[in-house]
Amino acid sequence: MSDLTCLNASQREAVTFGEGPLLLLAGPGSGKTFTITQRILYLIRERRITPEKLLVITFTREAALSMRQRFAQISPQEVHTVNFGTFHSVFYQILLQSGRISSGNILNDRQKRDLILPILKKITDCRKRSAAEVTELAGNYLAAIGYYKNTGDIENSRKKLPEEEKQHFSRIYEAYEEARKKYRRP
Repeated sequence: MSDLTCLNASQREAVTFGEGPLLLLAGPGSGKTFTITQRILYLIRERRITPEKLLVITFTREAALSMRQRFAQISPQEVHTVNFGTFHSVFYQILLQSGRISSGNILNDRQKRDLILPILKKITDCRKRSAAEVTELAGNYLAAIGYYKNTGDIENSRKKLPEEEKQHFSRIYEAYEEARKKYRRP
């Protein structure tokens, strides 16, 4: 039997909540992580839900790791079988397992930078810039490209670039997409 005496009334209500989804809204330092970890333990011990069937999703990697560590402190034997993750990591795993993507379909930050740097050097005048400035410009272009892909808004995408670079955005975007497609081919 779980010890619920360490919980206040609101926390107890959240921990022992019945069937269906539960939304827990509370301010910083109010005990959200504590309440969620107690709910996980309650579901395993009282409701007899197998830990493998539990999915705990947070917004940040730091929050997911913190939640996992806090749960490990109260239930070390079950922590390895409860699924903790961020929205991105969980949905990435779902896409991988469904066969919709492979790990080679997604570029990391270094790979993206390595693809765009030669394009920048070819299309823009990088000779007048230091290596640090070119790297910063690459980051600006990658941010603009990402924004454009997410929104389709080319004008606001260009706003992420220095004034003298805005004219090159379409050419660099097209060259980057072509390079990205070639990079991904098996």
